[in-house]
Amino acid sequence: MLEDCSSWEEIPSLEEFPPNTMHLTFMNEKVQKLPCPNYLLLEGEETAWNLNTKLSLLGAFPVGGLGLVEKPTLALFEAFRAFDLSKFKFKDYTAGYVKANNNAIKCAVYFNEEMILVVVANVERNPVKNFKWTINLESISWSSSQKYHLTSNLGDFITVVEGRDLVNNGVEDSLNGSRFKVYVIRKYQPDKKYVLCNTRAWSEKYENEKLVVETKGPVGQGATLKFYSSKKPEEVKINSKLLAQNEWFWDEANKIGTIEYVYEKTGETISIQIV
Repeated sequence: MLEDCSSWEEIPSLEEFPPNTMHLTFMNEKVQKLPCPNYLLLEGEETAWNLNTKLSLLGAFPVGGLGLVEKPTLALFEAFRAFDLSKFKFKDYTAGYVKANNNAIKCAVYFNEEMILVVVANVERNPVKNFKWTINLESISWSSSQKYHLTSNLGDFITVVEGRDLVNNGVEDSLNGSRFKVYVIRKYQPDKKYVLCNTRAWSEKYENEKLVVETKGPVGQGATLKFYSSKKPEEVKINSKLLAQNEWFWDEANKIGTIEYVYEKTGETISIQIV
């Protein structure tokens, strides 16, 4: 998908981006998400940020080289690494499902019946402060008449919002030049337990008031799980180990629990039970 860029002398504007063509639309609709080689010999970290920010709006994931190109490429993968994108539908910024009130800000969206991922990107070099983005929930068969949990993909921002506010009033944010952000939207379910975010891929199931989260990751690396519960859980276990009260954190005001854990063996499933 990115062979054309081997002859670029600079990153073009988003509207002139060669991958912004019918074949890329076909790839996003028919083929499971795969990294694609980056044929451009990028010079400088900001050039790589420019490229990856624009590609985040087109559903493309370039594999960059080492050195200065590595940080922006890893940031792109980190923003999406917790999600199986093959289970989402994707609409790029041209679809207009998500819009911002500043021309430098473009938005794309991944969605299924359980979750929405909103990609917000500043495609210009200058910072943009205090812009707002809105989403047309009805266009993706979601309702504007209920509440939602709105979370940044890494969990540093979590709030509950009315659907009509997402549609009409918008979410305020600021972005530096050539930077992007991913938001997660989940239906607010006041009487259940469910995951708000995890920094690694996960699956979850809720049965008899117990939330079971399963996840895998690289040996020795840490992860953070944040979940919603209508009341403080009576117990939290990682595999069969019962965690003490001081081994996890509970935010009573927002009904959010936080668990930090480490993957001990690569390829081995960690099961986190929240009762």
